[in-house]
Amino acid sequence: MTPAETAQVAVDRDQENLKTTDASRNAPPSPPTDDQQAEPYYKLKAVLKDTRVQPALHAQYCHISTAVPSSNLLLVLCANVLTIFDDFHMGDHVAIVAQYVHEDAEEQTTMVSATWIPGAVSSEVHSGSPRILLALSNGSLAVVDIIESQVTQMFDGGFDGSGYVLLAAPEAWEGGKEHVCVLGGNSEASVWDVANEERVSTIEKAVSAVAYVDGALVAAYEASAGGGVGRYDVDGKALEASGCAVLDGEEVDSILPVGNNACVLRGEREFRLWDMEEGKITSTFKLKDKRDQSEVAFDANGAVAVLGTDDGDGRVYDVQSGEEICEIGVVRVSSEVEAVAVSNDGRHIVFAAGSGFLFRFLKT
Repeated sequence: MTPAETAQVAVDRDQENLKTTDASRNAPPSPPTDDQQAEPYYKLKAVLKDTRVQPALHAQYCHISTAVPSSNLLLVLCANVLTIFDDFHMGDHVAIVAQYVHEDAEEQTTMVSATWIPGAVSSEVHSGSPRILLALSNGSLAVVDIIESQVTQMFDGGFDGSGYVLLAAPEAWEGGKEHVCVLGGNSEASVWDVANEERVSTIEKAVSAVAYVDGALVAAYEASAGGGVGRYDVDGKALEASGCAVLDGEEVDSILPVGNNACVLRGEREFRLWDMEEGKITSTFKLKDKRDQSEVAFDANGAVAVLGTDDGDGRVYDVQSGEEICEIGVVRVSSEVEAVAVSNDGRHIVFAAGSGFLFRFLKT
């Protein structure tokens, strides 16, 4: 079977799974009974090794609702290799749906960030098929089609690729607008039209984090810009003030959507669940000791949060209550958790650690 055929089978299978999804799979793990205290909620299912021996920069399950809402397609990004796994079979046999190797010996550019984006609105060829947007260290943006396993677009994104770069995309494009947000290393956040390869708008304040939450763009401002969080429409125009202030003087360094018009604001010491409709924080959670957290991820339903640490272990939390559910960790690898991903149904957790190791945990 060719890579294109494998990719199409994975997409078709995930669409078919929507008809038979068990609602109970979307619920967070239940508190243990006295007889279940010793039984872990998540068990280590498989350890995978990337033969290219590269630390992972990013891991993310497909979140595109219009294409494959319950998809277990998983992207893992390294400096010059992007791999798409079919996590439905990970552990039984490793199905690599697609792999893109970035080779640029002349300019020596690398990939620095990635995110899933919906299929193109204006093209029947990509209709319903998720794609991936890549940010390169030279400030370029590239679109990878996982069916064709190749780059279909590349253009100048005008951002600083030498520092931290974050890409954000909505679950679905509405009104025929293929817009994404790019946060460059200079703290400048811009909205881009992917189809027309042009900048739509730029947020005037210095930004520390961005994310799309139920179609609206949410941006956290750096402390030097006064802190706080703002909301914007699809064109990057500011919406009415949200009423959410800085976290006790902390700067928000990441925003993680958890569905139902809510998101988690990650500060230096705490994570807070923000209900945007009510304009208030509804729960707070943090690591129970002082070890540094390295990565965090949430399932699409906002049921569980997974925190990875510099010591190579992690904890699973109930998002609504902020209570710790269980501990999990890597084995035989002395490394911090480089990347964390949680499947949309909350059943699968992936840790990336060391030089190319993936640890996949399954909900029991």
